[in-house]
Amino acid sequence: GSKKEKILRMTLYISDIHLWDKVDAVYTEFFGEHKPARTIVPTNELHFGFKIEIDAIAYI
Repeated sequence: GSKKEKILRMTLYISDIHLWDKVDAVYTEFFGEHKPARTIVPTNELHFGFKIEIDAIAYI
């Protein structure tokens, strides 16, 4: 029931720090001028072999 413009904070877990540039490019394209607070956490492996996991806080 919310919108991407109402996202306040994002935590992105990435399985490899070398993915940083790709993740940043997609993030920037998706959000445009809206800039929610962001933390990117490099990890080792993620569950099920995923390369990225995202936790978002938004309001409605």
